[in-house]
Amino acid sequence: MRLIEGEHFSAIMRQTARNARRLHTYRSLNGACHMAMLNENLLVCNDLGTVDVFNIITGKRMGTIPQIQKMSCSLKVHNSLIIGSQTGVVSMIQAGTLKITKQFNNRHWVSSLCQSDQFEVLSGQIDGFVTLSQISFSKIGAGEQTSFQTVGALNIIRRTSRGDFALGCGEGIFFARLEVDQQSSQKRLVQDKNEVFLKGHMINQLREYAHDLFIASDWNEPSYFLIDRNNKMVITIEETAATHKWCTDLKPMPGFDKERFPYYVARTRFTLTLIDLAKKKCFLLMQTKQNAYHPFEKLQILAVEGQKISFIYTALDYVNKMTYIDQVIVDWLFMRALREAANQTMQ
Repeated sequence: MRLIEGEHFSAIMRQTARNARRLHTYRSLNGACHMAMLNENLLVCNDLGTVDVFNIITGKRMGTIPQIQKMSCSLKVHNSLIIGSQTGVVSMIQAGTLKITKQFNNRHWVSSLCQSDQFEVLSGQIDGFVTLSQISFSKIGAGEQTSFQTVGALNIIRRTSRGDFALGCGEGIFFARLEVDQQSSQKRLVQDKNEVFLKGHMINQLREYAHDLFIASDWNEPSYFLIDRNNKMVITIEETAATHKWCTDLKPMPGFDKERFPYYVARTRFTLTLIDLAKKKCFLLMQTKQNAYHPFEKLQILAVEGQKISFIYTALDYVNKMTYIDQVIVDWLFMRALREAANQTMQ
């Protein structure tokens, strides 16, 4: 049976390129630092540093949220979106009205947000501090806040299936857990000094795709790392070219399954890359204009009607000094090709 991969995937992407559209153009190279989804709304950090809102169905710009400055990360919680910023301010926006229901300050640039329980959020900051904020949907501000010094240059924090937290930073991947201090009765974040992966790597993207199994990227390297936490193993998956680094996004394809549909998509400096976790290989999906040089997430992958997949990403035009928000919709043939390839791997 013919193996379905590589050129076949990218050919289908090229065939469906006619379904591409430009959602917006910013006449600056500073537009679209970070993008987030809240139901049918796409929130974009614009060239002025505030937040534009687009309806993803119509493609129309619905308005601006000027109270949020320099959005850098986001987290969907219940029916709200929590937004971190380079100014250290964290804002909560309600779906539907898109009104800010609360704002509170952190000590530094917020690089990542993670929910620790129903009413607690961890804010990872670029100086290595993590702030635990108690939030309430019935109160305007944050409740009690506690900050912890962790590893340097914290880029991303994720809750794991074990209930602790994975910390991706400029020195590798570390793990920590929340404990209650017996003297103060306050929670504190305690780092496990004995568990470190990829020491010395600048980790900016990290996700757990199955229990104790993680995928990560190093900002400076054209490769990805599969980490088996339980067995203390790391496998490297090389990119298709040395220029495919600066990975800002590592996201699972809609319908991801470790065996039956083992695909992630990376947004690199010049590409959308498909990562096959089963074959441990990368395939070029699409060549793009250059991605912006800052590590904020700027890719959205959405399942749309008729088994279609929508990719929304940002791209820079250095010649004309513009930033584009582009959308490419691929049809059911692409998804069928991926499923056939996964089935062949399982046989």
